[in-house]
Amino acid sequence: VSAKICQAFSLHNDNNAAATPSNKVTFTHCSTPQQNNGHDCGIFALGAAEALSGPSLWLAHKIAVQDMENALMSFVDASGGAEFAKRMRQKIGGDIRKLAATTQ
Repeated sequence: VSAKICQAFSLHNDNNAAATPSNKVTFTHCSTPQQNNGHDCGIFALGAAEALSGPSLWLAHKIAVQDMENALMSFVDASGGAEFAKRMRQKIGGDIRKLAATTQ
């Protein structure tokens, strides 16, 4: 899946003559924490997105793969380790309830 996403953004970059190095999309493959069951993959994907959206990573001009992998593992550990999926589900549920309350 990631290869297809990379290819799609690569085509976008190639077809965008106005793209500059600062607004081109780049991808780096790295190892991510994995669920140990067949149903928490989405929770882990959302956790990875949250961990990698941290300012300490996206403010850097060039991010090493090891920095991303460390950020992912630290996020999982800080978010409950073995209870990561359960805590992420609770957090997402709370976020949804807050959003629902603001739209009423």
